[in-house]
Amino acid sequence: MKMIMTVIAKKNAETVLNALVNEGYMVTYGETRGGMLRQSETSIYIAVEDSQVDSVLAVIQNNCKSRTQAIDVPQQGVNANSLETVNFELGGAVTFVWTLDRLEKC
Repeated sequence: MKMIMTVIAKKNAETVLNALVNEGYMVTYGETRGGMLRQSETSIYIAVEDSQVDSVLAVIQNNCKSRTQAIDVPQQGVNANSLETVNFELGGAVTFVWTLDRLEKC
């Protein structure tokens, strides 16, 4: 068995969760915060058979979009009022897959 954990922008989470449930997967999720911009995100956890990993990853990719956003940030080592515009990629998902040695339902 495999455990899939994906961290996804809150904006896309409902769409991805619905798509996974509609495909018959049992999903656990929770709100998380992190990353450089401290955005609100959702962490999704799914335990699946090895043969289902590619299907789950396809559902996530097909239902999760990223976007680029320009954000003004203070310049390093320069006047505190001096800002520079930096492009950040927002949204999308970061997904981890690892092998489960054991799965028990209690």
